[in-house]
Amino acid sequence: MGVGCGGCLVVLGGGLLLIIAAVVIGAFAGFTPSANKYTAAQQCEQTVSSYLKAPSTAQFHSDISAATESAIDAGPWLIIGTVDSENGFGAMLRSNYSCHVTFTPSSNSYAVELQGVG
Repeated sequence: MGVGCGGCLVVLGGGLLLIIAAVVIGAFAGFTPSANKYTAAQQCEQTVSSYLKAPSTAQFHSDISAATESAIDAGPWLIIGTVDSENGFGAMLRSNYSCHVTFTPSSNSYAVELQGVG
């Protein structure tokens, strides 16, 4: 009896799976996050959190308005929003904040200038 092509399909299927895995891994290896207003808002929230008395209690609200200052969505951005957090006495307070966020493609980094919390 001859060997059918059933074994060929297993080998071809396994090889195809390896090729797909290599393409996916290769795509993510060179992945760099794109600059956008959502990441800029997240960077702003992290900076605001570092100034709060109880950052673990921070609740950022979805009323963040990210106004892009340029025609394309590559920044810089002015991020304005509100956050609820506990003060030193444990009372929940709402504060307004604003940040000026810029993205530097060469270093793939964001610079956040906190313009006000209060």
